[in-house]
Amino acid sequence: MRGTSVDTAIDLYVPTSIGAIEWGLIADSARRITRSSAPATGTSASHRILAITQLLLWAHRLGLPTDVEELFTPEVIERYVATGCPNLSPASRGTRRSVLRTIGRRVTRRARWDSAAPAYPTARPYQPYTTRECEWLVECAHSQATAGRQRVMTVLLGLGLGAGLAPDEIAHLTARRIITVTPGRHAVALEQRIVPIRTAYAPLIVDLAAQLPADTPLIRDKAVPRIETLWSLLQPCEVPVPLQPLTVTRLRTTWAHDALNSPIPLPHVVGAYGLRSATFIEPLMPALLASIDPETVVANSALYEF
Repeated sequence: MRGTSVDTAIDLYVPTSIGAIEWGLIADSARRITRSSAPATGTSASHRILAITQLLLWAHRLGLPTDVEELFTPEVIERYVATGCPNLSPASRGTRRSVLRTIGRRVTRRARWDSAAPAYPTARPYQPYTTRECEWLVECAHSQATAGRQRVMTVLLGLGLGAGLAPDEIAHLTARRIITVTPGRHAVALEQRIVPIRTAYAPLIVDLAAQLPADTPLIRDKAVPRIETLWSLLQPCEVPVPLQPLTVTRLRTTWAHDALNSPIPLPHVVGAYGLRSATFIEPLMPALLASIDPETVVANSALYEF
């Protein structure tokens, strides 16, 4: 958490994805290795102890040595990333490996870290969805095989296409955060900002929120322990090939593309998007420029009068 000291982040960390017995077997090692890696902030400590805990748990279950000099080697970490975290997206696995390699350099003496890690798939920008593709996605959400999958996909679409929320914002959003601004207009009340929900997608979220207890997460009744869980929740959903890959980032990108193609002032778009700069526009520039008709630019009277 922001503002938390390094020691507090380490001492109070308790994983939610493993049982108390297994955690008891590796807790001391996880905390000791995290401190040895010298994290600079509480946030960094939280990220590191999570990665260390998962690596130790994987090694413990396989009966592998957990001594730092034997566990934190390039070869073992590559094996763990390839086989030990299947629920992570390719980009998240790359991040996990980077964190563990950073820790390894700080806590080991014998391991060879001078060679670069092999290239690993990273997130790349995808084309935003068209209006028709968005309609198709909503149809797919309603036709999922189970109620749980319908809920997951509906919430992702409603908050991604409807409000442009980031993965961490969606993962922990509860029903009480959906508010009515005026009759027929709804918004998401986050800690730092309030984001209007596009009218076309509001019913996907508002109807669900009205049925849930105020403190229940929208995505599922049980709390989501970490952002990566969104990836595993989305994987069973059936998505037609032309609409793949379906990711929260792509939904958020579509929201930004549509907002930038509207008459909304740019500062309002940036404010709703939740950034203090407009750097998110750069990956969208090819799609934005492709939608511009030179004749409409010349005919736009506003360009002559500002």
